[in-house]
Amino acid sequence: MFFLKNYTTLCVFVGLFFCRNISAFWYDSSDICNNLIYIDYCLICYNTNNVMYFLSQIPYYDRCDYIRIGHQRNVTKGEILKQEDEFMEKQSDVAKKRYKEYKDEHNFSKKLGRERLDSKVKHLSSDAQDLYKKIYAVVDNNDVTPFQEFQLCHTIINEAKFKAVVEASALLPSKFYPETYNGHFIFYENENPDECDDC
Repeated sequence: MFFLKNYTTLCVFVGLFFCRNISAFWYDSSDICNNLIYIDYCLICYNTNNVMYFLSQIPYYDRCDYIRIGHQRNVTKGEILKQEDEFMEKQSDVAKKRYKEYKDEHNFSKKLGRERLDSKVKHLSSDAQDLYKKIYAVVDNNDVTPFQEFQLCHTIINEAKFKAVVEASALLPSKFYPETYNGHFIFYENENPDECDDC
């Protein structure tokens, strides 16, 4: 009981002084930033593959501006990347350095993940390989918006042979993958479908 009481006190203390919730006063109720919580004053909390690695170096109320850029659905992916880079160019040298480290780590991880998937797709049928190629042709195209990407990939999966969809499903980004085939769709997001056990 003594431990539980002190542990609870410690959690409240840490929550009050080291965690922040972005104030909902500044944003409307549908804004993504209303639910943004991060740990302040923590040197080891964020590594280079966490967006807070560089956002923690940006002024408190400016962080949501960066996050909002990435959540645009009707702007091309290439334009989103450009806007993110332009936003970061206006930040401190430390934030810019960390942003570059984050992007390098992100791109490296993405490249390794794709190489893993490419090696696995070679063992699938030609229909499943074609489906994989069509999906990633859209995913790799920065001239489409995230909304167009979603629609195009959803259509590609919906029009593919069921057997090919089942066979390639572990290699496709799950955000495009329906829970039921040719019915009411519920989509799941997963950054790395190769490591998704329950998608």
